[in-house]
Amino acid sequence: MEDRYSLEINVPSDYIAPQFVCFPLVAVRANPDARNWYYQNYMMPVARLDGINILSCEISDAITYGTGGNTYNKVMRLSNINRVVCSQFRDIISVLRENIGKKYYCVLFLDFYYLSCAEVYYGKHHFIHEVLFYGYDNMLENFSCYGYFEHLYRVFSLPYGEVRQAFDGALKHIETMDGWEEYMMITMRRFGHRMPSPYSNGMFLDKLETYVTGEVTEQFQHDNRMYLKPWEHSVSCAGRRVNEIFLKYIDMLMELPDEENMDDRIVSQMAAFNVFKCCHNDMADRLVYYSERNGGKQELGDFIQEYQSKVARKSAEIRMAYIKFLCLIEKKMSVKKMLERLRNELSELDRHEEDILYGFLHKARQISEAGQ
Repeated sequence: MEDRYSLEINVPSDYIAPQFVCFPLVAVRANPDARNWYYQNYMMPVARLDGINILSCEISDAITYGTGGNTYNKVMRLSNINRVVCSQFRDIISVLRENIGKKYYCVLFLDFYYLSCAEVYYGKHHFIHEVLFYGYDNMLENFSCYGYFEHLYRVFSLPYGEVRQAFDGALKHIETMDGWEEYMMITMRRFGHRMPSPYSNGMFLDKLETYVTGEVTEQFQHDNRMYLKPWEHSVSCAGRRVNEIFLKYIDMLMELPDEENMDDRIVSQMAAFNVFKCCHNDMADRLVYYSERNGGKQELGDFIQEYQSKVARKSAEIRMAYIKFLCLIEKKMSVKKMLERLRNELSELDRHEEDILYGFLHKARQISEAGQ
């Protein structure tokens, strides 16, 4: 075994949940062929609003490869190792090093109480969460890791000693996590991927136009919830029209009386705003990647910069403004003005996204035709 070894990762900027999208993503993006596949096929957001209490948003593929989490199975092999098996490991350090040496990325549940880099929890609270391991260094006695800290994903190192303690701590507490003990450890291996590059035959631009129009006929299924299927008390959309769902949700909040307790409701919808922000962040990356692969980087640069500032960055600001609701509510302050601001910013984001992406499409097709 080598004294030092590391697998490749390619980290999205300012990324947030969910983990089971983000962890395979850093491995997928590190491989050029798989990255082409990801940027072409995992770009269609779908959102659904079931009354005031259930706002959901996912990024699915549906059009080409399937839906939801199934998409990553096209380029990754995942194996779950449950808590019972993990409790039999004599030394988790050697298990991790051996798997990484065999080119397996490892996701392991740890108790952040024992991690000195987790300032919010270290020595204060037991908190069980996943961490991605992708490298080790026997000379420094630490692992190279990627995980979620203080509202963002980041790269960090974990000493062998802390990993042992945090792993043992997680074994004691993970059974309280509603079935997650079945996923105590996950090994992920990237395997040969031979799908054609969509950036050389116009497929990406066609898919991008579908995103802009939101006119998608396929059904999207995620966690047994069928999107785009009409229900009596729900609305759903795909692509850019997902913005409409978030506007409808804000409108419904504005109709509630100030005194109505919204704490639990707002917290329960945070996952949808997280995905909303990630979707726009990824689209900005896609536009950059397309321009780099197909020429026209200079001609398309203004559209990309506008998208980054007026859509991707604004989407992150909208998410943060939504989080601030909790502070307002706890102080018994009216949230009407904040809701009005949110609605205006969502409407503005939608207008900018439509104009910018149609402009990008028009210019990209002109460049493509001129090069033929």
